[in-house]
Amino acid sequence: SLRGRERLFYVVDKLGLSCPWTKSVDSTSMLDWLGGEVEELRKEISLLRLLSPAAAAGEVSMVSSPRRISGMKIGGIGHPLVANDAEHEDAEVRNTRKALVSELGDVLFDAIMLEMMCRRDFNLNPSEAWDAAAEKVERRTPYMKDWGDGSEAKTSAEAELMWQAAKLEEKKKMGIALKKVPTRSNPKITSLIKEVNKTLQQQFSGVLAGAALGFLIGMLASQRYVRR
Repeated sequence: SLRGRERLFYVVDKLGLSCPWTKSVDSTSMLDWLGGEVEELRKEISLLRLLSPAAAAGEVSMVSSPRRISGMKIGGIGHPLVANDAEHEDAEVRNTRKALVSELGDVLFDAIMLEMMCRRDFNLNPSEAWDAAAEKVERRTPYMKDWGDGSEAKTSAEAELMWQAAKLEEKKKMGIALKKVPTRSNPKITSLIKEVNKTLQQQFSGVLAGAALGFLIGMLASQRYVRR
């Protein structure tokens, strides 16, 4: 039987084909649900780190120092009250880890469902988004021996610098592509581009601006919103 990611992909494919509820839901609604699940996951991650940094790293926390319970000092390991307290802590950590796994599964499910619904709603190629994601990461990590250009990044700061430099180059290319989009036949699109650029300059950070411009370029290039 299928396990891991292959099993989840199989489930999502079958839901897209045969589930009436899935067919009734659009990508916008799924995106909203994904955002909610991300926040739930964030809470579980924060809670697990708070309970035990060692547990967050996959280790089991142990009580090795004296504690105070109800104002009374209790001895170290071996004392029955400390042992019970340690068992309670370990149980709480285990339960939180289970909750984290559950929420992480929800995020993965919603993300894969969202990709499937975008393919369905906007007639995307099956590998289009996956290839775009991989290509973007490859461009922004030229120091990786598996696909890089021979660049070196010995520190996280150097890697971050290369990432930002590649992102800046992408944004420049997006700006050039936006100028080349034919809009004479649709004055509304020309006005929309001007308004988007104005809003981006006023409200969005560099990262969000690049993403928004890329989305707009994609819409225009697909010509779903431009009638000739």
